Amino acid sequence: MIPSFYHTFTPYLMSQEKQPITLEDLARMIKMEFDHNGEEFTGIRQQFHDLHGEIQELKDGQHAILVRLDNVAYRFEVTELERRVGILEKRAGLRA
Repeated sequence: MIPSFYHTFTPYLMSQEKQPITLEDLARMIKMEFDHNGEEFTGIRQQFHDLHGEIQELKDGQHAILVRLDNVAYRFEVTELERRVGILEKRAGLRA
């Protein structure tokens, strides 16, 4: 794997003549690397922002499901009520 700083130093490494690197050259290379890293961090920050939005959508969906489930009778309650209504219908003569 090529290190991320390789693209910064490539022009100096590939030149035919070995020239000494001046402080200005070194400063320029360092600035280019910081700029490159800043762009990468901006991309990562955007990915985290997108991920946060997706997580919020999941939380909202989960909340909507919980609200709907709060209004639903439990199955054992429905079964017991059906049994009791059946007994009452038999006693009232509404069901054979």
